Amino acid sequence: MSEPKAAVPKAVRVMLGIGLLLLAALGVIGWSILQKLPDFSKLTPDIAATNFATWRAETVIPAEGTKMEVALIKATPKFKRNSNISWAGYELPLGTTRSSIQVPATFRYFVDLSGDWQLVFDEAENHWQVQAPEIELFTPVAFETGEIQRQTKSGWARWDQQDNLEALERKLSSMLSDHGLKQEQIKKAQEAAKPAVEKFVRNWMLSQGSGSEVKIDVKFGNSKNETTP
Repeated sequence: MSEPKAAVPKAVRVMLGIGLLLLAALGVIGWSILQKLPDFSKLTPDIAATNFATWRAETVIPAEGTKMEVALIKATPKFKRNSNISWAGYELPLGTTRSSIQVPATFRYFVDLSGDWQLVFDEAENHWQVQAPEIELFTPVAFETGEIQRQTKSGWARWDQQDNLEALERKLSSMLSDHGLKQEQIKKAQEAAKPAVEKFVRNWMLSQGSGSEVKIDVKFGNSKNETTP
């Protein structure tokens, strides 16, 4: 004869029942949340921009401000200064003093989280087109003072090589900023920044229930002023 099965204690049955009820309730809540999540392919640019702006505002850390670093480029630009002596509008044949500085520098670029962001869903290509604000440069530009390479030479009848070099060095900070804002440097920064901006936008989409497979095409406000040669 087989032994009778032990009865499940009443307390255990109650706990199981409560657990099943909680699971059912969570399922209903989860479904209702999913129903309220936006269909990204149907969002108008205005609604998407408003939704995204709200999320950006919530992600801003007051101590860090609204400047989000998106690219870091190391370069070693070279700057030159040539000088001649003139008198009464005529250049005197005393030779040209030539000085140059080559300096390793780090150019850091950012976009403004409170700037103008535009989002449009491209149905034909089945992806989101995102235009971020213009790429901007953090200033002053950091550089390695101990690794600056200097060259200077006076004209054949002059003794001002050191003065010419010092005049060049006094403008180093502004020259580095100007270099970092050149169109070719901005293009490099844009390419380097795209993955960071795409990740930022994707985090917003994921927080809203969008899948990670959504394609995102990133452009910047600077691009609208570019012309094709």
